[in-house]
Amino acid sequence: MDDSFSNEEEVLHVKWRVNNKNKWRRFAIPKSGLSFQCFQDFLKSIEPDFDGNLDYVDEDGDFIRISSTSGISELIRTCELMKLKTVYVHSADDSK
Repeated sequence: MDDSFSNEEEVLHVKWRVNNKNKWRRFAIPKSGLSFQCFQDFLKSIEPDFDGNLDYVDEDGDFIRISSTSGISELIRTCELMKLKTVYVHSADDSK
């Protein structure tokens, strides 16, 4: 997963707020063929303290936890439905 994809239509840009701090990471993911395990491994490679919990806000304003490959597909579908080229995701805080 890097930013050197040849076609902008094939990727979704992600801005990730890390561990509810004022720290952001930016990267692009492919819109197809990305497994949950690969995604998790990538996130942990850039933030070793990442606990694996990641949320985004869907078209209804609900917080959705990404917890599977189908969850990644749903995130991409939601972004396409909302015509978003960039999605903001947040490390989830389960302490609440």
